[in-house]
Amino acid sequence: MEEFATHGFPLDVSNDDHPGTFCAVNLQRDEAALTGLGQGVFELRGLDLEGGGFNIVPIEVGRDEPLASQKPDLLAQYIPAGGYQFYPIHFSPGTYYNKTRRQKQASRLLSTAVSRFAYNLYGMKTSDFDYHLPPELIAQTAAEPRDHSRLMVLSRRDGAVEHRHFYELCDYLHAGDLVVCNDSRVIPARLLGSKVDSAVKVELLLLRRLDRGVWETLVRPGRRLKTGARIEVGAGPAIQAEVIAKTRTGTAVVSFSDEESLEKLGAVPLPPYIRLPLADSERYQTVYAQGKGSVAAPTAGLHFTTELMSRLRERGVSFVFVTLHLALDSFRPVRVDNPLEHVIHREYGEVTRQAADEIRRTRAEGRRVICVGTSAARLLEHVARANEGGIGPFAGWTDLFIVPGHRFQAVDALITNFHLPRSTLLMLVSAFAGRERILQAYQEAIRLGYRFYSFGDAMLII
Repeated sequence: MEEFATHGFPLDVSNDDHPGTFCAVNLQRDEAALTGLGQGVFELRGLDLEGGGFNIVPIEVGRDEPLASQKPDLLAQYIPAGGYQFYPIHFSPGTYYNKTRRQKQASRLLSTAVSRFAYNLYGMKTSDFDYHLPPELIAQTAAEPRDHSRLMVLSRRDGAVEHRHFYELCDYLHAGDLVVCNDSRVIPARLLGSKVDSAVKVELLLLRRLDRGVWETLVRPGRRLKTGARIEVGAGPAIQAEVIAKTRTGTAVVSFSDEESLEKLGAVPLPPYIRLPLADSERYQTVYAQGKGSVAAPTAGLHFTTELMSRLRERGVSFVFVTLHLALDSFRPVRVDNPLEHVIHREYGEVTRQAADEIRRTRAEGRRVICVGTSAARLLEHVARANEGGIGPFAGWTDLFIVPGHRFQAVDALITNFHLPRSTLLMLVSAFAGRERILQAYQEAIRLGYRFYSFGDAMLII
């Protein structure tokens, strides 16, 4: 049975009486809101996907009714005691898995319709993930030593909060726990130059390598650099760069005459909210960083020292390393009202067979998988989603966007930093621990003077 995956909402609740796939995008709303929404959505009934078509039909489902009983584990988290309004989206099997251009376009249209449908029904808005942070709490430098940052411990079970330091992490991790770290290394992705035959200064941020000497980049000033614009990067001698295309997301595709010189000419990019220069570029790398490729550090890992990792190993805690090269979304806010319409940049990740085997064995034995950072969590959730809940080797791209409603399949606990308002990272931790619980914890952290963002303090969600 094919599934139609849509933005983290429950999937595949079909049964023998209802062939095809039903994609549940409903959470609780009142009758009037459902009726009004249904009238708007029914206008999409005329969409013809090579004869497949689809429609959206509201039905009532209680806890003991046949449709709900088919997938009790999947639906239990959404069904309150008195039953609820359940909107399935029905379409013919296989329709959205053909490879014709027209069907791909129709599938994207359906995906957009589903996201707007869920947005209206659930009422989730980007503004729901907003909060005010006093500017003085944005950390400009990292704690020294690394593990002397503060640590807020948040219980998913009851919302209880404890205030500790990161070097006390040993009190919360136990023998048999597996800690999953992202070992991506930040590349010197920030390049300075000038437009050829002009005095215009240019800044480029390398986002991802597309081909030899060809990179997707963020260019400033973007509006003054059209396709065909030539740039001199560095000095003595400079290398040549040319804008060869512009993308729909506002980035530029740039070719460089000498790719090998980029590492010498570039600098480690810092997020825009860090205004002090970085005295030691290694301070924006984790102590276990290996594979080069990120434009932003997996900052939850910045708190670890080799000594702390040794103490944890002595207590029976194991470590495994995966790779996800971070792109622009690590510090880019969501600018659309409906977060499900936000376009997230693809990121390249790898899970080795050895790492996959260790994670799979840990879960099979009922031990905890603890992810260090939202990047490691997203990568494992992407792999689990592709393997029907299991973990296997992986090498490829992911653009998984986790919002409240996502059912975590691979992560039991999460070490993370305090994230920007209206960011995809804040939405992910809200999905893991609950939006209200996270925002309450953030308000307490603000009251107590915790430091926020990349060089700030840490949170352990267990």
